[in-house]
Amino acid sequence: MFSSDEKFMLQIDSHSQEIIIRSFNLGDANDLIQAGFPFDKKVLNPPLKHKILRVMKLSPVMKRFVAYHLSEKKTIGFLSLVKCSSFIYSIQYLFVDPRYRRMGIATNLLTEAISFAKIRGAKKFYADVLESNTASRELFKKLGFKTLFIAVWASGKIISNSEEVKGFSSTTPLSLRWNKTILFDIYQKSVSSDWISFFEITINNFHKGYVYRYHRLVQLICRKYFINESRDSFAIVYKCPFSNMAFIELYSIGNSATVKHMLQDIFTLLSQTGVETINIMFFGKHKNEIYSLLKEMGFNTLWLQTVGKEC
Repeated sequence: MFSSDEKFMLQIDSHSQEIIIRSFNLGDANDLIQAGFPFDKKVLNPPLKHKILRVMKLSPVMKRFVAYHLSEKKTIGFLSLVKCSSFIYSIQYLFVDPRYRRMGIATNLLTEAISFAKIRGAKKFYADVLESNTASRELFKKLGFKTLFIAVWASGKIISNSEEVKGFSSTTPLSLRWNKTILFDIYQKSVSSDWISFFEITINNFHKGYVYRYHRLVQLICRKYFINESRDSFAIVYKCPFSNMAFIELYSIGNSATVKHMLQDIFTLLSQTGVETINIMFFGKHKNEIYSLLKEMGFNTLWLQTVGKEC
């Protein structure tokens, strides 16, 4: 279990300004928001439903760190560390107030978080970085992280066209138990060998999705699998608890036309269950085509680089 009282004293920059790396508390949120925190504000102050999931141990264990400026009495940096398994940790939401960048604060946040987790058994760390964020990519590279895979990330409102899609003729819900071999074959062809090696993916764990992003029980309740008619693409679909949001992991060695029809089928199904917002992560061949397709479908579409480091 993560405790909340660790503090680390650091001397940063040539003026010897005193900054500490410590655990996050709710009083830090306002400073971070005023500094331009670019991520969902729920990260800083989770709604009650997220707190309930955490208390019930239905969401991953998370530890939040901040950089605090003692003389100016304000919070100037943030990082979230998520325990995905007993030895794999995810680094998320790294942010430093623009007025204090290039002072080593992000490096120290990362270094302290990694040290904290290593004491607790962590052996591997990974992070998702926007391809366009050159500074973050260079920072992780400097600290020994290597690129594992570049995926397409898309988010937006659900799109369902009943005139274009008649029923679910091309996309079929399926039982994992009898289809593991088929799905694992598609999976291996959709990701890199570095990805499979780093996350230690096998036929027995690939179906959990992108590195245990959700607690197992939530997955069992909210996760469904779909395969298309040509059997060259499959999707893992998560319906988030207490939410109108869904997350789709799509693995495909098919073309953009195949992917478009499959997504429309899934959108139609999800819209009937009250889902309004979709996040999509695409792994597979023809990534440039899929990137263009998702933009044409009205999604906010980005290139997402996953980097990893073994300790």
